[in-house]
Amino acid sequence: MAIDRVNQRERHSQNSIATPSLAPTTTVEHVLNLLNSEIEEIQTAETRNGWNLWVILGAIAALVWLLTGEIAAGVTDWTSISRFVILQFLIVDGVRWLIGLFTSRALVTSDARFQWSSFLFSTSRLQAIIEIARAIGILILSFLSRSVLWYTLATISICYLVLIFLMTIMVILSYKPFAVSKARNKWTYFFMVTPLAAIVASVFPLFWRLHVPDFVSSFRISALIVALTYLVVLLGKTFSTSVATPVLLELRRNLVAGKISAPDAMKTIEVTLGGMEVADALRTNVVQIISLLERMDEQTRNAMMSLNAIESNLPTPGDDRTLVESKQNTVASLTAGYRLFLTERNKLAEHHQNQADQFFKNASRVQIVPTANHTIDEYVRILQSRAAETDKYFNKLVEREKEVGEKVVIAIPESTPKK
Repeated sequence: MAIDRVNQRERHSQNSIATPSLAPTTTVEHVLNLLNSEIEEIQTAETRNGWNLWVILGAIAALVWLLTGEIAAGVTDWTSISRFVILQFLIVDGVRWLIGLFTSRALVTSDARFQWSSFLFSTSRLQAIIEIARAIGILILSFLSRSVLWYTLATISICYLVLIFLMTIMVILSYKPFAVSKARNKWTYFFMVTPLAAIVASVFPLFWRLHVPDFVSSFRISALIVALTYLVVLLGKTFSTSVATPVLLELRRNLVAGKISAPDAMKTIEVTLGGMEVADALRTNVVQIISLLERMDEQTRNAMMSLNAIESNLPTPGDDRTLVESKQNTVASLTAGYRLFLTERNKLAEHHQNQADQFFKNASRVQIVPTANHTIDEYVRILQSRAAETDKYFNKLVEREKEVGEKVVIAIPESTPKK
């Protein structure tokens, strides 16, 4: 299953993160050696089982040939074959679920990291779709078979409906970023144990009622059908390549080209292989929001300087006509500049609101991760504190604008700075 692939990635990333990172002696050479070893290990793991596209296609062609030969050899009892097919699917799937349950390593809450689903599942869509089609086929076969009792149909339905649900979620989340935590919770165990319990509850009634007249022929045909189906699943798995390899290759090129520093490269390796923490996922949004607040303060500062300049250039009773006209022109220019600064600040404020919305959207996506709420609350506190300073500074500008505006009305009744 595609879940098996995710578990393999988790185990590899956990082993990889054992490498010390961000050490004081980190150099480009050390990072390049680490990148080369990680890329080689991933590529070796992908080819270790010996399965590739052409081997699987050849095996599928061979099984199709054998299956047609078995069918053409004589009269087939499709009712008995359907019993065998359902039973064999249940047994094999039970073994796969058990392997997934006992080979995936559960992390403690303090070690919990996650990956964005759009990154983690981006190459697993085809395999997930094949699994969905296989599960639907098994359900249809079970309901059409006259030898499956209603309570066995119920347990079979539970098993494969859970599989369809998980694979559908995987396909959807491969397009939308959502935090996939490596720490187990009650839902993890629910979706692992429920299919296993349903399989056990289905296998024994089916096996007990298994009375097949032509046992050998029915078993051979059903085994070929089941093997052919799993070869198609393996065919989809060949396209489910490592999502980390392209990132590491690009990182290696950037490191050699001097586009990224060694410590930053080490951090990227850690996140790519071992997953990110909540702080890593939200840090970019926080930095962008604070940067926008600083730019808003800069525009507020420019507007404040414009108001001060307007005040210092107001005509006085002792000025002659020529000087008064000159000061009026200067005040008009400064007022236009003041309005320009406010317009730019308003644009930044709109951008700031969009970034804040994106921050809370990403925060909602990572709340599934243990201890996420504490980090989110801390970031929210920092942002609210920084935003309060910006608002306080802008309120001073509003008060200053009112003060200067009253003086302008007195000195130049026909002109007043407006927001």
